[in-house]
Amino acid sequence: MRAIILWSVFHFFFVVSLFSCVSCGESQPTVEMEDLFKPHFDMFIAVCKKHGSPRNADKCEHAGHFLARIDFIEHPDEDYPKAIGLCIPDAENGSRIEILRSDFMKMRDASRARLIGHELGHCVLGLDHTPAPFGLMTAVFPTNDMPIEALIIDAVKE
Repeated sequence: MRAIILWSVFHFFFVVSLFSCVSCGESQPTVEMEDLFKPHFDMFIAVCKKHGSPRNADKCEHAGHFLARIDFIEHPDEDYPKAIGLCIPDAENGSRIEILRSDFMKMRDASRARLIGHELGHCVLGLDHTPAPFGLMTAVFPTNDMPIEALIIDAVKE
């Protein structure tokens, strides 16, 4: 009887430790960024995890595996002189997002959220530009401020 009780106790603690340690040994990398980017990043990730397709929700859950940092840049990129933001792919070290500081600082909060969401769509989810004139992943930054949550949900659901 004592052996059965000991086995039951051992089995219980083994199962509990197994389930509480799903990602033991593998720490989640964090994405380095300026404080100005954090609320937009957090909101995108939360909406993506809640409303995204299983594949996209999983990518958002593990965003740090795809994206290393979000940085300000002071001058436009030579190859993309009209771009306000860019996703710079780097499979080895983690991609990075570069945001043109002068344009970002002039934007309203909704436009900032849209820009960060757009670049996260590229860097974290691997989304391309879409022809939809007002979608999150349109190549031309629209001037309207459609609700960012709706744009993210539309972009991540597939």
